[in-house]
Amino acid sequence: MPLFKFPYFPYFGGGKSLTMAKRYALLTKLFLSAFFLQLSFSASSQVFWTENFGTGCNQNQLASSYTGSNGTWTITATGSNGTSANDWFISATEAGMGVTNCGDGCLNNAGLTNRSLHVASGPVIFICPSGDCGAAYNAGPAGGNAVTDERAESPTINCTGQNTITLNFAYMEGGQNTIDNMTVWYFDGAAWSQLNDPAKTSTCAGGQGIWTASGAIALPASANNNPNVKIGFRWVNNDDGNGNDPSAAIDDVTLSTSSSTAPTAAFTASATSICVGGSVNFTDNSTGGPTSWAWTFPSGTPSSSTAQNPSGIVWNTAGTFTVTLTATNANGSTSATQVITVNPLPTISATAFPSTICIGQSTTLTGSGGSTYTWNPGALVGTSVSVSPGATQTYTVTGTSAAGCSNTATVTVTVQPCNVPQVNFLATDTTLCVGDCIDFTDQSSNNPTAWNWTFNGAATTSSTAQNPTNICYNTAGTFAVTLVATNANGNGSLTKTSYIVVNPLPTANAGADVSLCTGQSTTLIGSGGTTYNWMPGNGNSSNFFVTPASTTTYTLTVTDANGCSGTDMVTVNVNVCTVPTAALTISDNNICESTCINFTDNSSGTPTGWTWSFPGAVPSSSTVQNPTNICYNTPGTYNVTLIVTNAFGSDTIVMNNAVNVGSQPSVDAGPFVTIAIGNQTTLNASGGAGSYSWSPSTGLDNPNIANPNASPTVTTTYTVNFTDASGCTASDTVTVQVIEEYALFVPSAFSPNGDGANDVLFVRGAGIKFLTFAVYDRFGEKVFESQNINDGWDGVFRGQPMNTGIYVWYVTADFYNNTSQSIHGDVSLVR
Repeated sequence: MPLFKFPYFPYFGGGKSLTMAKRYALLTKLFLSAFFLQLSFSASSQVFWTENFGTGCNQNQLASSYTGSNGTWTITATGSNGTSANDWFISATEAGMGVTNCGDGCLNNAGLTNRSLHVASGPVIFICPSGDCGAAYNAGPAGGNAVTDERAESPTINCTGQNTITLNFAYMEGGQNTIDNMTVWYFDGAAWSQLNDPAKTSTCAGGQGIWTASGAIALPASANNNPNVKIGFRWVNNDDGNGNDPSAAIDDVTLSTSSSTAPTAAFTASATSICVGGSVNFTDNSTGGPTSWAWTFPSGTPSSSTAQNPSGIVWNTAGTFTVTLTATNANGSTSATQVITVNPLPTISATAFPSTICIGQSTTLTGSGGSTYTWNPGALVGTSVSVSPGATQTYTVTGTSAAGCSNTATVTVTVQPCNVPQVNFLATDTTLCVGDCIDFTDQSSNNPTAWNWTFNGAATTSSTAQNPTNICYNTAGTFAVTLVATNANGNGSLTKTSYIVVNPLPTANAGADVSLCTGQSTTLIGSGGTTYNWMPGNGNSSNFFVTPASTTTYTLTVTDANGCSGTDMVTVNVNVCTVPTAALTISDNNICESTCINFTDNSSGTPTGWTWSFPGAVPSSSTVQNPTNICYNTPGTYNVTLIVTNAFGSDTIVMNNAVNVGSQPSVDAGPFVTIAIGNQTTLNASGGAGSYSWSPSTGLDNPNIANPNASPTVTTTYTVNFTDASGCTASDTVTVQVIEEYALFVPSAFSPNGDGANDVLFVRGAGIKFLTFAVYDRFGEKVFESQNINDGWDGVFRGQPMNTGIYVWYVTADFYNNTSQSIHGDVSLVR
């Protein structure tokens, strides 16, 4: 194996020369290969980034970076590199001949200037002064350490808006397995990772490498919409002297997206609510690989943009504006919108009261037009602030609206030396009771011309009179009074804190209203003060003895230690008094034992108390006005007594034999009865004189007698209710069991001879609900017919006894179980 392999240089034995005709044919083939490769790409994908490394036969590239057609490629040492390490170059020394073509270079043919990225031998000055001898590399070991581990890295590639990205390139590669080898790498903006290890390519007969298509290599999903992507090609070789040329060469690198749809427009704004004069930055978030952007900013400055991420868009007009982004690629366009609200600046004003003050005085600055305010100098905050400038001062207020927009205004406070009023004042009284009114007198010096009073706690809270009168205090407490007196030089003020003391009124209590009879007396008792006065009567103590001739209302006035007074009233009602008269009614006078009744008071004269007596009852007494649920459990006759009372006396009523309690009767419905269906039985109830009522009434001929006939068709339990002459009731039950039997037959002979035995021919059976029975003589004449099972043939037809003989009968019967049967036969009439 030779020390150095340079197959592209005829003077090293590895390359070959080309005639002009062959060069022309090769260039034509290269052009057609690139053309059809481009057609193949465009039919299935969209190329959005290309690197063909340009043209030119220059070989003097720096070792650390190389300029391609689409930016600067840099070289990064990714491992150990010897003193004679092979280097990456961009030049036409290894010309890009196009896929399927053999390699060649500008050293062999000056007409070939299509540059490529390739690994060359490195600093072997005596062989190749520039170090760039095409895709031939130093495999070592003679001549120095050729260990190499370097990566050629592309410029940053903006993949914003691109998805499903694939990498394609043309390449040739020799080397030795993975020892001397090229790999493809990918950078996601944070870290590098290996993307692919391309297969070794074939060589032409002369030993040159054949340019080969890499095929589509998919980039990871992290490349989608990523503005910081890079592609790299890493070459490694050891120093064992083994390896085959070519080393590695790359050309026509493309990044493509397979998207076949229009992009989806989307964007964000740095703010959606701003103030007039504010600006907004916009960020495109579109997907699907847009290639152009059209922005409109109504009323904005500028009003439109084609930048991907426009910034500093200013609105100088208040309103609501809809920003539109239209994102476009080869497959079409879509749009997205965002509303920007531009809030107006507030109109701020500032005032000072007073605006001219004397040295040492203060004034109040007040702002309006905003929600919050900041004053400077002083960095004071608030709608109104107090300032005491030592000299004339202009203040600036910054007012901010509820929307967060700000504006400014100024106000000037003039400060001058002057004799302002020296304030003083007096009140007619400073210790008051709730409801008192007082007057104030100004005693200020230095000739004030205007006055501004503040009365804390008063009904009238302010005044501009020099000497205010009738200032009333209706709330207890301790209150301040302030006077600001003004003249041409300014104003002076005085606040007397805790100046007015307002005491609460005492709470007078004249007691509860009283009711008397004519001629009676009572003592009224008052409380709540230290001194007392009763009117009428002019009583002067807390207790006041009165004997009014008619109903009278007395007013009590009490006075406390502070001299404050309160009032209360009490009414003494004078009545003409009468004793009540007892009377009562009873809800029921005749009852049965264990029955409860109610009593009602009918007394007159307004009784206030009641005493009832119920001998033999439970309960036996009561004090309510109208007792209820008074129960008598034992037969007999009982008295009732009522005593009614009021403040003037009492009255008693006794009702003898008021309540008659009868005994509880008993009744017997009779024994259990069993009948066949269709038959009947007689129910017999016993209980004595009174009324009877049976239920249910189904199957009974009369439910209101003691002994009705019962003919139920199903087993039935009957209840008899008995009421005696006193109205007392009792009940009992009896069950009639119905047996379901169904049968039908007719005897074969009968003897209607009047001996009382078998004189009548009957239909016999059980469970018969309805039947038709007919008898015919031997001539076929009907001699008897009935639809009642209890009717039979007595051997007579048309009033004449029939002769002895054989007769034919027919029977059709309907049973209670909803079935029917028809039978016929003959019967012998025997005399």
